[in-house]
Amino acid sequence: MTLADRIIGRVAASILASRLADARQADGTLPDSAALLRLDKLSSSQIAAIVHEILSNPTLSAKVDLQIPASLVEGEGLPEEALTTMNAGAVRNAGTTKEALLTANGNEHNLADTLGHVTALGAKELRANEEAWVEATCHVASIAPIFEDRAVFKSALKGLISVTDLSLIQLGEFCSKISEASLPARGLPIRNAIGWSLPHVGLPRDSSFFASAKTYGQAIGPWRKAFEKLLTQRAPLLAKQRSNGQPIDPEEMRQRLIENSESINAAAQPTLEAFINAPMGDDSITWDVAQLEWEEHGVHFIFEKPRERQQGLADSTIYFFEHDCADSEVLVEGWRKHLEDLKTRERRSDWNEEDEEFFELHRRYIEQDPKLHARWEKVIFGKPIECNDFFEGILGVAHQLVASATPSTKERFLRLTVNKGRKEWRERFNHDVGSYFSAMYRGLKELLGSKVQWRVEKMGVANLPDPLFKYPEFFEWERTNRKDKPKPVGSIAKQAVQIKFEVALVEKKGAVEEVVGKTQLLWNYKPQSIGLSLVDDMVRLKDKGAVGCTEVPRRLVSKKGGVQSVSLLDTATLEATFSRDAGSLVPPPAKLRSLRAEIKRRIEDLSDEGRLSAEQRDILRGAWKTFEDDYIKAIDDFISVGLHGEAVMRQAESFGALLRALAIHARGDVCRSRLVAEVLTIGTVRVSGEQPCLIIPPWHPERMKALAVKTRRVAGLVTHILSGNNVMFGDRGIFFREFSEELAHPFYPEIALIQRNGAPMLVSESSTVNGYTLMERPIRGDEDTLTDVDPSAAAKQVQELLGRYVGLQPHEASNLSVLLYNADAAELPLSVVRELSTIQADSDFQCGVSVRHRDPAKLRRVYAELVTKAGDDPDLPVVSETSENFISKLRISVVPTSATPAKANNSFRPYDIAFLHDVVSRTAGAEWIPVDWTNDRSSLEHAPSRWSYRSVSGENELKSTTFLTCPRQTASGWAYVGAVGSVVRQSDLVEGQNFLPARRISLQSETLKETLDDAHSLAEWVATYDELLDKRQLQANGITVVRYRRASTNGRNMIVSSTSELRLLGVLARRRLSELGLSLTPEQLVEVGDRIKKDALSVSGDIVLRAAKRGVSAGEMLGLVLSRYLLDHEFKKVSGSGARHSFNVYFLLDDYADWLAQRENRIADILGLCVEERDGVPHLHVAVIESKYVTSTAEAEAKRSSKAQLLATLSTFREALFGDPGRLDRDVWLARLADLLIDADIPPGCSGLLERARAALRDGEAQISLRGYSHVFVHNADASVSHPVASEQILVDQTDGIQAWQEVFERSELRSLVEAYAFKGDPGPVRVKLGPGEPWASSAPRPPAARVAWTAMMDLLASGSEQAIEDVPTVQSSAIPVEPTVAAPEKATASALELSGGKASPPAQATGVPAAPPMMGKSLAALVASKIGSQTGAVDEREAWADETTKKLKTALNGYGLQAAVLGTRLTPNGCLVRLAGSDRLRVEDIEAKRTQLLTTHAINLVTVQPKPGEIVVTIASAKRQSVSLWDLWSRRGINRNAAGINTSFVLGLQEINGSLLYLNLGAEYGGLASHEPHSLVAGATGSGKSVLLQAILLDIAATNPKDLAQIVLIDPKMGVDYSALEDLPHMRENIVVTRERSTEVLSGLVDEMERRYTLFAAARARDLSTFNAKSLPEARLPMLFLVHDEFADWMLDDGYKGAVSAAVQRLGVKARAAGIHLIFAAQRPDKDVMPMQLRENLGNRLILKVASEATSKIALDRPGAELLLGKGHLAAKLNGEQGLVFAQAPFLSDQDIELAVAAICRDAEAAKS
Repeated sequence: MTLADRIIGRVAASILASRLADARQADGTLPDSAALLRLDKLSSSQIAAIVHEILSNPTLSAKVDLQIPASLVEGEGLPEEALTTMNAGAVRNAGTTKEALLTANGNEHNLADTLGHVTALGAKELRANEEAWVEATCHVASIAPIFEDRAVFKSALKGLISVTDLSLIQLGEFCSKISEASLPARGLPIRNAIGWSLPHVGLPRDSSFFASAKTYGQAIGPWRKAFEKLLTQRAPLLAKQRSNGQPIDPEEMRQRLIENSESINAAAQPTLEAFINAPMGDDSITWDVAQLEWEEHGVHFIFEKPRERQQGLADSTIYFFEHDCADSEVLVEGWRKHLEDLKTRERRSDWNEEDEEFFELHRRYIEQDPKLHARWEKVIFGKPIECNDFFEGILGVAHQLVASATPSTKERFLRLTVNKGRKEWRERFNHDVGSYFSAMYRGLKELLGSKVQWRVEKMGVANLPDPLFKYPEFFEWERTNRKDKPKPVGSIAKQAVQIKFEVALVEKKGAVEEVVGKTQLLWNYKPQSIGLSLVDDMVRLKDKGAVGCTEVPRRLVSKKGGVQSVSLLDTATLEATFSRDAGSLVPPPAKLRSLRAEIKRRIEDLSDEGRLSAEQRDILRGAWKTFEDDYIKAIDDFISVGLHGEAVMRQAESFGALLRALAIHARGDVCRSRLVAEVLTIGTVRVSGEQPCLIIPPWHPERMKALAVKTRRVAGLVTHILSGNNVMFGDRGIFFREFSEELAHPFYPEIALIQRNGAPMLVSESSTVNGYTLMERPIRGDEDTLTDVDPSAAAKQVQELLGRYVGLQPHEASNLSVLLYNADAAELPLSVVRELSTIQADSDFQCGVSVRHRDPAKLRRVYAELVTKAGDDPDLPVVSETSENFISKLRISVVPTSATPAKANNSFRPYDIAFLHDVVSRTAGAEWIPVDWTNDRSSLEHAPSRWSYRSVSGENELKSTTFLTCPRQTASGWAYVGAVGSVVRQSDLVEGQNFLPARRISLQSETLKETLDDAHSLAEWVATYDELLDKRQLQANGITVVRYRRASTNGRNMIVSSTSELRLLGVLARRRLSELGLSLTPEQLVEVGDRIKKDALSVSGDIVLRAAKRGVSAGEMLGLVLSRYLLDHEFKKVSGSGARHSFNVYFLLDDYADWLAQRENRIADILGLCVEERDGVPHLHVAVIESKYVTSTAEAEAKRSSKAQLLATLSTFREALFGDPGRLDRDVWLARLADLLIDADIPPGCSGLLERARAALRDGEAQISLRGYSHVFVHNADASVSHPVASEQILVDQTDGIQAWQEVFERSELRSLVEAYAFKGDPGPVRVKLGPGEPWASSAPRPPAARVAWTAMMDLLASGSEQAIEDVPTVQSSAIPVEPTVAAPEKATASALELSGGKASPPAQATGVPAAPPMMGKSLAALVASKIGSQTGAVDEREAWADETTKKLKTALNGYGLQAAVLGTRLTPNGCLVRLAGSDRLRVEDIEAKRTQLLTTHAINLVTVQPKPGEIVVTIASAKRQSVSLWDLWSRRGINRNAAGINTSFVLGLQEINGSLLYLNLGAEYGGLASHEPHSLVAGATGSGKSVLLQAILLDIAATNPKDLAQIVLIDPKMGVDYSALEDLPHMRENIVVTRERSTEVLSGLVDEMERRYTLFAAARARDLSTFNAKSLPEARLPMLFLVHDEFADWMLDDGYKGAVSAAVQRLGVKARAAGIHLIFAAQRPDKDVMPMQLRENLGNRLILKVASEATSKIALDRPGAELLLGKGHLAAKLNGEQGLVFAQAPFLSDQDIELAVAAICRDAEAAKS
């Protein structure tokens, strides 16, 4: 028996043993029946080798009954007990008492059907297991390679097997020769041994071919490609043929043998000469040549020309400078030595800074050789970042460079350099590409300012326009000033349509700059895509007046004669409207129709006809004139200035105002059709032809706004990344993938209307490219042509799905069939086959792809297109009309319905998988859905792509709805959608109603039901890749959803379903249950088994499928169901056991792994969500569970792995939801949790709760609790076995208060738990036995981490402020720095603080006497100026104390063994603030521990110790405190007025951390601070300054607002004695309230006032007070109301009053902000007796002064610390959106000053009247 046969025998025996092991259950029990296997069509020697191997293994021979037909192995000497006289067909029915029966068959045709269900072990099956071949070779040949060599051997075999069908004997001989070469006699390394053995697979020997360990390692790809190349290029040479099959001329070989005789081994030359002279087909001489070494002996010389090996970089560079460089003397001796040194370093990729220096010095010479230049660039910059959208590119490089750099406090900026010379810009760069780049991206340059430095090198000395951002001006300058008058370049060569940026991250300190990171950014324009005519189109449009609409003809027939659909990626699908400019959409001005005069004329005509009143006409004229002027200015800015200008945003608002005016005044069918519909065509391009089609170009009013918003968002994020000292990216994959989707999203508009046959028709976005959007019908009709859909994503889904299918059913891998059901475009099958071809090359995977359509006409069309495309591309697979014979090679078969095999009686289905790509969506109808929300989103904050477009389905509703536009809109967006809706619906808008367009399907539709039923009858699995189908609707129809995948917020979901019966599942479940010895009857066991299946399906069908297809997973399913059962009861208790509305949802995290940026094998099992509402606030309880169901022998490993998996997943959720508020991805996680709820099965009556919970989650206003469980369920196969280990409950982690528990249920507790489940009982009593902890009994919900308001930078950038990037001075000498007096000095500075990591720019010094802010009345302004003038010039005498105290602190801390490094000191009103560098040897807790010693030993009185990024900030009290005067703060404050002119930000004091003003923002963000809660709590003990703070707030309200726009109600149980001076303020709505009866009436009246205001808002179609006042006449405007209730604790002991206050605050707490009503409650000690929880939760702003005890601090502030404050106005503020506590000093005014201020305010009020 040969060595090869022995190896084959060993391989087969190994595979057989593996299959028997896989057939056993997880606990080792045998399967129900014996396995039947056959050796299929093997030679007699191979069968004999396999039998001998089995017999030599006692363990295996005891399991396998050998019944080999004697006729197949005559003369092989096998023992009689292994033989039989029967053939294989008879043996299969013989039966056996062993685990398996093994027989063999030859080529008997009559046995094919009989043996169909006997598992084959033939050549195909044996070849498929590379591991077995490696093991067999090592065992048989007695070699013991190291682990790495074994892995290399395995990869090489897999690569070889994947590209060629070797016979078993070839593979056996190949392996045997590898082992021979590895033996000591030859001693070749494994890679050389593989090359040496190549002749046995039909290739010439080449021992050194695979020698590179770097290339040929354990990865399969390089091996596969290498063998593919060898078989394609070298194997034919041995047959004297070229790769294309052409014979090689012997004379040519002979001539080369002579020419290269010196290079060819002399001993090899006779053999080669004999080979040349031998006739073709002489195998013996061919074998002799194959035995020669291809390279070493020089065999290759007779077949090919001598090839030059590429020199190393150093050698190539030296050669260039010596021979090819124009200046041969440029390379000096020093740099030549450097290159000589580089020769040795480059082999190990050891590059240094001198290499960069050499390249920079010699770049202009090296550029003469493009290939050498490219090699140097790769060394210096690495692989470039490529992009087609520069927004995405610049964000990518900023992220990459900052993320890879070490944290630094230095100023950072990007330097982008373009090394494209003046001549290149002029003569080698596409003119239209340059114009497009300039117009689309020049706004970035303006917005980014000093954060990005742009350099264009080699432009000479002339002062030229910037070719990067002013390309049209640059080219015009060149054409005007050059004699040769260059013409615009139209080339679309690669270099002509790309810009290469060298990007450096630079850190700057003073004048010193340091480059800390480099890369390259390569921006490419796809020349075939639309956009090259953008600037020319807009110029022509502007010349005609800018306001217009155009039309472009489609090109129906491609250049190759095929039918084509419109595609924005290919301008050849459209006719040019101007000359021959591809993609031009605007005709010459003479042919362009302007709408400027047309709209005006129509307004006049409608007025003349009496359809508009004179007043309505004037209103519409005015709205049109405003929009017209703004739009023309925006077009001009777009072309010449950029998208960053305010004109672009302003025209969108004007457009919205125009549409709102039309909605109110242009009512009726005639006005809608003649005026509204015409206005909606502005900026659109209609595509003429049969199919309704529209293009939205970048100059559409809403699209211009969208592009401007994207520009600002990118600039804001880049600036934030560069400004922050330690930017917390969070999960970069999630955040930047989401942001990338945001950039690809069209934003607005997403819908439009088009006239068809005189009737309006809705069209919606189908694709967006370069700022252009193609709009098509949202529903598909029979007459519609092929869609413009990229099928590559769908093809990847098919590939992944097949891998999953084969993973569950490995035996199907070699005979798979995929049906593309109702595919009506050729691109889908072609993309699928391209994708599957990679799998087929990797393994023994074989698959056929069939196309089927219920419409014969469409099927014929697809077939015709497939044939055409196959003819154009030789690499495409063959297309056949039948489904026969396509297994051997990937082919596409087109199958008519009549040829589809029918479903057999035994439930056999002809296909494995039916794939439906958008098939369900094509059955959808378009509807306008009424929505009950109107909340306008800020244009800059709103990103439509981050909102799910799926609508929440009603209870038990068999419908699925997807909105065609974002469900949340900006103000102008709502106006646009409303206008389109009114025209399409042919109905006027009703005030207070909003409609959104949507696509909707219903499974009650007969067409859809027939389609799904048909697909399920044809395939085992039906995969729908669709955005409309909902898994709940499938489940309601009795269809099992076996897999559900969410991979993005919007777009298509993958739902895999099946109607195959899972009969085995019930048997497996009952078997598992019976092992526990339950006290259940057989009927009860059946019932419980069915319940287990149902509960498992409620989590994921994937669990059920795994359990049904692989018995080993039945235990896993049972464990998950029990975990769900435990969690379900826990959620019921947490949510009040039915007392509150709630619902629970369970998800298998594997189904959402991609969406949550996790790996399936590393994520926990179940995500449980419980949604409830408490006091009007949605609460979300989140639980993460990892479940294991194991035997006692596997318990230890299960506990370890389950704990690790749980903690990994739980930490991901914890950090995402509650981690550092600087995490960029926080909003993304909250949005994804909100969207996850859409997949929930909600109980009746909870739809409203679901929507409220989703909205609150997105806005960060929901309360969230999080916990995790590791459940380990331990069972024993034998119930009599006693288990000494007790069940246990362990708290394994509680980081940041988030608990993770491990609960181990041993056999007895597991039995009790299952019985409780069976009888639908409470698992609590069982769970209590595990341990004393009861984590399920309570929850601790809390708000998520504060968001990173990086978008706030956009306003700052737009204003051109550069303050955000400056640092705080090390020591600041005054407690109240003098700042320049401007209208809003705090806005830029404070915003800068937030966005630059808490650092402000040094204040500018004012000269002379500071003036009062201009927003105050004259009397008050004069008073402020006089007071400030008297205080200027004061010198703070505490500077020396601050310096001395800082030194003492540093010395003391160092003396305690701590490492204290002082970063800076600044004075505060209460002492000084010292910034210390944070490190492992100096932590917050270290300093806190020494607080007492520092006070008693060193007289250092610490007030606060605060952690900050990279540092610790300590505040120290001074014996001499400095008061902060309200006059000082008034002189510096800015005003944050809303649209109605009301100031909504009020001064609270001076921040200690940076000396900036602390504002209470009751409106929009301001002063670098977030928007705060509407209501506030002020607390402080006697003498803390509580009343003084309240007085200052009330004065500030009155000082900055007219009395008609701000009114105050003051309640004071102390008879108003502290506020008597304020009673004269004209803003007081009534006298100070001093009785509880009147107080109750006031509170009740406020509630009534709030409801009255909402009624007025609805009538005016306003969302809040600001919007209402902006729309109203001055006399109709409503004031902002402030209710201040001091010492409310005195009256709260009265239950009646307490109830009235709580009820009023509860109602006001939710809705009062929009109504402009704000509450401020004050008390000395707000404990639980006087301040119920619901009242405390509604008073969101906590302004806490010094309190009496730590307990009071915890009540008032939710944490200790307020008891350490210094009193007299020393303040700790807890404000929504701010990171941690904000410490400040409240201002002080004497009684006399208060009287003076009140008098001045009164005089100003009287003056305003007159």
